[in-house]
Amino acid sequence: MQRLANEIGDTLGLPRVPRVYTTDARVRPLVWWAGGRVRVLIPSMFVAELDETEIRAVLAHELAHVRRRDYLVRVVELLACSAYWWNPVVWWAKRRMRSAEESSCDILAVAASKLTRDRYAESLLRVVEIMSAVPVARAPALASAADSCRDSRRLEQRLRTVLATASVSPTRGRLRVAGAAGLACGLSLGLVYCTPGAPSAFAQPQLQALAVPEAGADNRIGVLEIDYTTGRTIIDDESRSMWATDLAVDRSRGILYVIDAEEREGIMAFSLETGAWIRTIRTPRGDGLREFPGGRWSTAVAPDGGLYVSGPGRVLEHHALGTLVGTWSPAWQKGTRVCDFGGEPAIPMRSGVMRRRPDGTDDPIPAEAEEEDAFIARSHEDASAFNTTHVGARIACTGSTAFVVRSYLDGPDSVFTYHRSGEVGRVAVPTDFAEWEGCEKREVRTPSGPSVGRTPCWVWNRALTPSMDDRGNLVLFSEVDFDTAGTIINPETGCYAIVRKDPSTDKSRIPVRILGDSVLVFHNHSEPNENGGTTYYTDSANRVSLHPLRRVGGEPCPGMLPSLEQVGQGGPHE
Repeated sequence: MQRLANEIGDTLGLPRVPRVYTTDARVRPLVWWAGGRVRVLIPSMFVAELDETEIRAVLAHELAHVRRRDYLVRVVELLACSAYWWNPVVWWAKRRMRSAEESSCDILAVAASKLTRDRYAESLLRVVEIMSAVPVARAPALASAADSCRDSRRLEQRLRTVLATASVSPTRGRLRVAGAAGLACGLSLGLVYCTPGAPSAFAQPQLQALAVPEAGADNRIGVLEIDYTTGRTIIDDESRSMWATDLAVDRSRGILYVIDAEEREGIMAFSLETGAWIRTIRTPRGDGLREFPGGRWSTAVAPDGGLYVSGPGRVLEHHALGTLVGTWSPAWQKGTRVCDFGGEPAIPMRSGVMRRRPDGTDDPIPAEAEEEDAFIARSHEDASAFNTTHVGARIACTGSTAFVVRSYLDGPDSVFTYHRSGEVGRVAVPTDFAEWEGCEKREVRTPSGPSVGRTPCWVWNRALTPSMDDRGNLVLFSEVDFDTAGTIINPETGCYAIVRKDPSTDKSRIPVRILGDSVLVFHNHSEPNENGGTTYYTDSANRVSLHPLRRVGGEPCPGMLPSLEQVGQGGPHE
């Protein structure tokens, strides 16, 4: 192997070819330097698994790091990240530099290894396959290690670079790449001191002041209730503990996708007709290509009966039978919710949505939303506001429009609309039955049990979960209020209906979706407490049922709920 390294080193023009060492440790191939001589380390598991051509590709890549002197960049990188560890811009710059570094080394390695671009790309995939199959330790901070490419987007970018770039001389381009990396590093460090000192962008009044059209100037208000005297039970199983805040409904196939305590790292599918279990789709937490580094957060029905599952920075697409068919790692890494936006997945961003194009690239809507500013929390309140408003944003989509719901520490939610044409708008959230005056933060029991947290006021028009009904109406349900479940809005006309609850009986009943003219309801677990009252637990449903809506007041919106319009023409609720 040293002979092969000497040959490649001569091609690269190295004045001194470093020694190549093997080790039984489960690490990545890497270049190591901490003063003194540079060393190249190749784990023995790679030597055993790779053929000579693939070893040649690995050596060429690592020696390209030596030719570029990337090991010196590691020292500067370590100092910058140590000094400014609190600034996310520095970590962003580090990731971008590493990505550019890997692609540059690939280009040099193709020429130095004397392999075809196709053969080098195949070798790269083989190395990634080994690192994905066998857990490897994190490389030391001063090491230039092989990229595990667990981010499928980064792997795709490297492969495109290898296959699309014409052959270059292995001794050219080093200064240009190093200069670009230095500029990126200098820019990131400059932003530490040049971050604008504008007021917080998370206060509700600032977002309400956006110059976007409001719907709902001529609203017609209907007041509805859920008729629990009729309907049917779909699931009734005391062993279940299903989350009402994270689910998906495939109406055409009659399937309910839920998260249940029985399978914390999976999505369980049940029949809406019989309640029978159909399958479980695994969604494990981890760093692999089929895993979620930040955990799984959201699900949405995909085209042809498939399913999207999302977590921070990653969306997995599953076939109707549950097999994985694709992954997407959008540039906006903080999006946690997903929807089907015209046949492709989309996630909410700070100032828009990011949609995947059919070719797998990112499509920011509006286009200017692509350049999201780095966020630096100046206080705990700022961090909390950012997470509430942006990281926690919820999304629901039609073929042409994405509806994004943003919450605030104080005040009701806002609903923004993002059209595929690039147009931005807003849907007015009703204020009926929402009493904010004199509202104070209260303590609530968390889903995990006895621990207690702080939450803003229990007013129905905050913490809303969006979904679409069968007729294109926007449904906004919330479980924070015992008197009002939410609202149904026609986004074209602004006409809406309010869905009320009976606080004496509905505290454990959580409406989650509109199916036809009926409501899908989750029944959360409750139990008597030591004070003689009842404790109600969130995300703990052991029963699912379907019940019709009935009108108890106001005028129905035209075409929103046809059966209720017929009742209004002489029925018992007139």
